[in-house]
Amino acid sequence: RHRRVEGEAPLALPMEGATRAPMIVVGHLFSFQKAYFGFNRFMDLNHPDLPYWLALNNREAIGPQSFIKAFDHFGSAKAVFGASKDDLIQCGLRPSVVSALERPVDLKQGEEELSFYQKKNIQILSFKDKAYPPLLKQIHSFPPLLFVWGNLSALSSDDCLGVVGSRAVTEYGVVACRRLVRECVEGGFSIVSGFAKGIDIEAHKTTLELGGITVAVLGSGFGFLYPPEHSVYVEKILEKGAFVSEFPFKAFPHPSFFPRRNRIISGLSRGVLVVEANEKSGAMITARYATEQNRDVFAVPGPLDSLRSRGCHRLIQQGAKLVMEGRDILDEWHYPLRSLAQDASLAQSRPHGLSRNLGDEKQKMKLSLVESNTDESKVVQACRERSQNIDEIIGATGLSSEKLTVLLTQLELGGRLRLMPGGRFLAV
Repeated sequence: RHRRVEGEAPLALPMEGATRAPMIVVGHLFSFQKAYFGFNRFMDLNHPDLPYWLALNNREAIGPQSFIKAFDHFGSAKAVFGASKDDLIQCGLRPSVVSALERPVDLKQGEEELSFYQKKNIQILSFKDKAYPPLLKQIHSFPPLLFVWGNLSALSSDDCLGVVGSRAVTEYGVVACRRLVRECVEGGFSIVSGFAKGIDIEAHKTTLELGGITVAVLGSGFGFLYPPEHSVYVEKILEKGAFVSEFPFKAFPHPSFFPRRNRIISGLSRGVLVVEANEKSGAMITARYATEQNRDVFAVPGPLDSLRSRGCHRLIQQGAKLVMEGRDILDEWHYPLRSLAQDASLAQSRPHGLSRNLGDEKQKMKLSLVESNTDESKVVQACRERSQNIDEIIGATGLSSEKLTVLLTQLELGGRLRLMPGGRFLAV
């Protein structure tokens, strides 16, 4: 049973190709992850055809469908480059693709890229690979090559929820995103998003705070992490989750890359949750892809006068499920809403159980019970539903301004409150 958004025309994938723009190189960040993944890959990093695969992936005129059509026809990437013009035309490739394949192959570029992946322990999955994500392979124009840094098994779960929304997120969007993601992660779901500013990074951060699994899909190659300020979350994501890209390692972020990234977010996911979105936005593109891919679409309603909620309202009008709490998603998929405080055996039976953190969570619950009547708890509770300024917190707690100032500093340093724009505080 799928809730689909009606009345939208299919999206055409943009062609490859990017102009170079200033970007901070963060390739050195990839040196600390040394993990072993016990998958039987279709080709290892020493496979003789792999440089040709990379060369094929680097040709700007060759999209996913042309790549797969040519490979299936000729049997190997090397044979594609060795084919005559007549053979390429007979294969059914477009003239622009044929012209691109007639150009000489520069294997040095592929060897440089391969060396980068070997040094950084980045895995390469082809569409022929047994470990290729099965949900992703169901979509139209699935990527023929995936570059994966981290836990490969995180990509193959049936329990992934895509979470997308506005980059220019409002306070309402932050609160809604964190609450819904928290409830879904506690229910056993992994979170897939685009590592962008706003809703994307809030979804990743909330998942990490709960010890859950999150997958970040990039709109660039692995040589350039975008946005660079999010590099502080890389190591934590890699503990259980993964980064994914279909782009060559030197590919800079480009506007045409982000719609392509979005189809992977929805393709890896069982459904997509849109938290905040303008009517014309990348989040709406992801929702359209989800519809085409026969995925569920969920949307969070917002204030009637908010431009950043108009996209969500439009999706609801078109058939997306209105979501007010995580249970709305879990009920749609017949999953119980499980608390981290439940018995360890329940947590271990969860598809992506968070049993590893169960002891910590129980201890936190005990501490929170002890603190339930303390001033710190009063302040946190006052800031739970929406951000509050100092006067509003004083009114809700009855504390003096002098004492409250000390408590706010302690709670912010302890990670229990977050300072928002305008000198307002929000519980984390």
